[in-house]
Amino acid sequence: MEQVVFFSEHMVVARARGCRFELNYLHRWVKTHWGGNLTAKPIIHILSRGWMAFTIGTKEEVDWVLSNQWEMAKIPVGMKKWTPMFDAQREVVECEPIWVRLLGYPMLL
Repeated sequence: MEQVVFFSEHMVVARARGCRFELNYLHRWVKTHWGGNLTAKPIIHILSRGWMAFTIGTKEEVDWVLSNQWEMAKIPVGMKKWTPMFDAQREVVECEPIWVRLLGYPMLL
């Protein structure tokens, strides 16, 4: 049975490279990382090809989410605001955040 997703202007789509997360994990992650900064609990949708969608209460909260860098299970998560042109089946990821660890260099450069 296919899930119906109602899209909103207060929606963020996200993807963690090579990972798919269970809905229970996403609810716990949101509560831990965003819980105190949002006025309401986001609605979470699992889309195809590893994409997730989060419906968030206000534009200011969407801006706050997008202004930060996030990781799930120690994997950087790329997030962007949903647009009507977004299609998880066809979406091409043009850039994804990666973290590089340079051994032998001081942390503050």
